[in-house]
Amino acid sequence: MKPVKPKIVSKDNSSPSAKEQIKLTKYGNVELTPLAEKLMVFAKEDKSVLLYGDYAGDLFVFMTGFHDVLHGLEPIFEYVGKKKMPMSFSPSEYLTKKMAKVISDRDHERIYELLRDFERTDNTYLEVDCNPDDGKTVFEKLTCVNHFTQEEFIDEMPPVMKKPRKHEMYPYWESFCTDIMANKDNFSKAFSNATSYRSQSLLERKGTLFVNNLTCNGSEDKRWFKALGKEIKKCKYSEGEWYISQTKRDGWLVVAIDDLDDFPQIFVDQFELVPLDAETIEGDEPALRIDSNLCTLGFKSEVKLEPIVFALFELLFENKDSFVTTKDIHNSLWPEKQNAGSVYDQQIYQHIGILRTALKGIGIEGEIITTISKSKFKEGGYIFHGNMIH
Repeated sequence: MKPVKPKIVSKDNSSPSAKEQIKLTKYGNVELTPLAEKLMVFAKEDKSVLLYGDYAGDLFVFMTGFHDVLHGLEPIFEYVGKKKMPMSFSPSEYLTKKMAKVISDRDHERIYELLRDFERTDNTYLEVDCNPDDGKTVFEKLTCVNHFTQEEFIDEMPPVMKKPRKHEMYPYWESFCTDIMANKDNFSKAFSNATSYRSQSLLERKGTLFVNNLTCNGSEDKRWFKALGKEIKKCKYSEGEWYISQTKRDGWLVVAIDDLDDFPQIFVDQFELVPLDAETIEGDEPALRIDSNLCTLGFKSEVKLEPIVFALFELLFENKDSFVTTKDIHNSLWPEKQNAGSVYDQQIYQHIGILRTALKGIGIEGEIITTISKSKFKEGGYIFHGNMIH
């Protein structure tokens, strides 16, 4: 069964209707649909998203438009060279025209200078359509790193810089150039005819990466998607700091699939889940109801908690997505007994177990509370993942 992601409503159980949400939610001059509203939150927090289920429209068109709204008029490239440019200077237009000319002229040194003097911004977008790729092909597409010489660069660029229409800019070449610009440390210290380049893997590219039409069929595909899940996890967390969820990947990853049940859990766990079913997008999904007076939580069903377990829920929820130490919980639940000992540690552990069971019992699927084990280097505690409740 596909997990349903709830939204949160106020303690008096009031929530604006779907149409009211559309009217109230704007980004600049653009009205956001409920789906775009959800994605905007995750995009700003740089959290990878897994879209699943049936979508009535064209996801490619939707994601392209959403990326434009997300970044507005931000240019694709910015100039970081030492030459003084005029006020009317457009980095993207300048680089596009200059690059087309120097590639045509096979001017190796000038190519090197242009790549050195510009950097890409977050406003890059790439869709990777994985229909009908198998798991191994998808893994290789997203994790492969290419090494190539300047001659290969020149041979590769002309077709992607061809204008499709008279007044359009070159729509595809920036993906090629921007991935090279991310690896300037791999350039030779000074230009030479032997200058070579390395592109980033797609998982580490800057900007928006939309991986569309993923399918997982059979045990062999699952094996590769397990491996891909591990690679995505490596990109999500800085080494030694995984417990506070520090992101190290440059870009924002969005993946679209049909059925969650087909994919291994380690792959699914790397994403925030956003269903595409029409009734959910329109805001009709169940809402989490919190009643402090009765100590009850409601979703598909309702549960009454012991006051101390409810107090634990409120503490974690008020500090959602933050690391709450066991000591913090001690001091909140038993303020009269500061810095309580191992007996209280065990009580907290038991209360957490009761709370987890209660949340699952009312129909909220997924591991909302993560336990951070105590060690000699850090305190133990818990993280309540608020992104699983909307």
